[in-house]
Amino acid sequence: MTTASAGVVDVVLHVGCHSVPEDHGHALYLALLAHAPWLAEEAEAGVLPLQGGSPIGGEILLGRRARLTLRVPRFRAADVLALEGAELGVGSGLRVGAGALRELAPFPSLYSSFVASASQDEAEFERSVAGMLEARGLSCGLICSRFQWRQGPGGAIPGFGLLLYGLSIEQSLAVQSAGVGEGRTLGWGVFVPHKRVKFEEG
Repeated sequence: MTTASAGVVDVVLHVGCHSVPEDHGHALYLALLAHAPWLAEEAEAGVLPLQGGSPIGGEILLGRRARLTLRVPRFRAADVLALEGAELGVGSGLRVGAGALRELAPFPSLYSSFVASASQDEAEFERSVAGMLEARGLSCGLICSRFQWRQGPGGAIPGFGLLLYGLSIEQSLAVQSAGVGEGRTLGWGVFVPHKRVKFEEG
């Protein structure tokens, strides 16, 4: 285990739910907060967006393979697992089941479906992200995807999907551990592997 990922782990929970809004990050965070108030104070915590079918009428249909994943400091893993049995008032009603820990794994390409931006201009957003990464000693390529709005505590926030590529093992784990930008507990700036191409061992 590398230093970058030693303190952070994914806790993956089974869920039962028919559908949730496409933009569900803020509602999901508030629902989790009622059962896990420590989330508000945990700077390293992140909540991955729920994944399902393509949005229909602003709703995402969740199948039996849907999972709720929280990325947290390792010492918080037991607190996340304790959410089993919780009823979260999100979408058609999200029931939390049993969970398990999953270690972060290095991939050379990572993707976040939404990274908050101070501007609606793509070029300005790219410069801002490049500056943030450079300040952390991270050098990689980046590609923006569609512009979108997401609901935050103070209203709608602009942002873009973002692909980072050409990452080293340490860089990949560092990005997954710390994310990029604000709103990680809302699912913003939380990165997952983009392609199932891992680094070669040896």
